[in-house]
Parts: sequence; C-alpha cells; structure tokens
Amino acid sequence: LPAVMTDLKPSKLIINDTAWYVGNSFLKIDSGKYEGRDFMVHNANQFLKMNGCVSASSGDTLSLSLKNVDLDYIFNTLSIKNVHFGGVATGDFVLNNLLKSPVFLTDNLKINNFSFNGTRFGQLNLYSKRDAVKSGILMSGTIDGYLRNKTRVNGYIFPTKDSISMAYNADRVDVLFL
Repeated sequence: LPAVMTDLKPSKLIINDTAWYVGNSFLKIDSGKYEGRDFMVHNANQFLKMNGCVSASSGDTLSLSLKNVDLDYIFNTLSIKNVHFGGVATGDFVLNNLLKSPVFLTDNLKINNFSFNGTRFGQLNLYSKRDAVKSGILMSGTIDGYLRNKTRVNGYIFPTKDSISMAYNADRVDVLFL
C-alpha cells in the first residue's frame, strides 16, 4: 500500500458536545508505521501534544504531553468499563513498543483529584521506568490525600505477562475501590 501523509490545518472537532481544536501538524502512515509531528488538540484549559512513531519496532517511541486532561472524560468517551482512572492529568511521558508490549515511562505525571474505580484519593505524583532485569515497568508514586494523609505506591507492571504487582503504604485510605 502507498504511504498516506497529511498536513493537518487548524480545525475544530466536536466530541461529546465538547469543542476541541486541532493545531497544525503532520501525520504519516506507511507500512505499519504511524508517525505524528507537532500534533496537538486542545480546548479551554486542556491540551494533549504528541510527537513520535508507533510501529512494530521497539525502538520507536511516542512522546505525549498533557495539561489538565480530564481522565474521567477520556474513560467515559472510550467506554472503558473494566477499570476506571479519574482526575486531571498534567505531565509528560513516553510510550514505546505499543504494538507488542507497551511501556509507559514518566518522571513527572501529576493527577489532581486522582480516582480509581470511582474512589477519590487526592493528588497522585507518578514516576515510572523500564526495569530490564525484571522485564517490567517500575511504578513509584505518592498520593497526597484529602485528609493530609500520604500513601506510597510502589510496584511493577509486567506487560508481557499481563500482570501487576503493587505494594501500598496506606494512611487513612478509602477501600471502596476494591
């Protein structure tokens, strides 16, 4: 198949009665490789910026930058039912190996009013990195709770095994999410 390349011009997109604006960007699809440069969608005080490639190559990476992105809105729009994360996310992260065994790397993701399966916890500050020895992704974070409590979260996501191992040092945490 021939490559598909397009330069997007500024435009307006309506999703669930919300106006989103798309900025100038370049998109390319060629032989199973998806590339985006300077792709940005935004509304009032939210944005998502994207640069990079997605392909079968584990070396291709996709960089995302978020500002005040409403995770509840995204999970509801995509009709994701099994697990639900909520809150307002700001930060940068890198995704790679998306078509085989996704890896999520960040050192500055903050989620205000973080919730998991409908239970609100507070502000989540998250750090993650690849651990080649354990073949997993180390996740480490803190949740500053509404009662001036602090919960530490540490563990691993093992994408190739479809499993998670997490430990929590919880202080006055609502257990309704279980």
